[in-house]
Amino acid sequence: MMLGWLPVELAWLSDLIGSGLAVLLAYGGLAGATVAFAARLDPRMSKMLSSVVSVALLCVSVWNFSAIHHDRQLEIDRLQGVVAAMAKQAAEWRKVAQHQQELAAERLENNAQLQEQIDDYDDALAAGAVGACDADDEYLRRMRAIRFD
Repeated sequence: MMLGWLPVELAWLSDLIGSGLAVLLAYGGLAGATVAFAARLDPRMSKMLSSVVSVALLCVSVWNFSAIHHDRQLEIDRLQGVVAAMAKQAAEWRKVAQHQQELAAERLENNAQLQEQIDDYDDALAAGAVGACDADDEYLRRMRAIRFD
């Protein structure tokens, strides 16, 4: 039950008034129907009037209880949609995380292979099995051109 004249910032107030009013009418109608039916015990009260008032108040009560149930069902449906969207997003994040783990594992493997090659080269240099090539002008120019960012 929205009050259209309220500004958007006060929509929560409209919901509170609407749900509070529905609860009040539902339980108040039930209590009123009980009182109207119990009034039949008084001989001054018309049984026909008591029945009509009881039925009318029961109708008001049932109508408002069904409105409360409908509102709660809509809220449950909305929340289930939110949960489904969050589950989908979590699945996508898991997929991205798995892919990033695979890439990290590949980088670690590549780093380990490079470290192994460096260690083998260090051992070969220490053993004297390889030697450095003579530095000519072209070689020095290319080495100076290398930039590490």
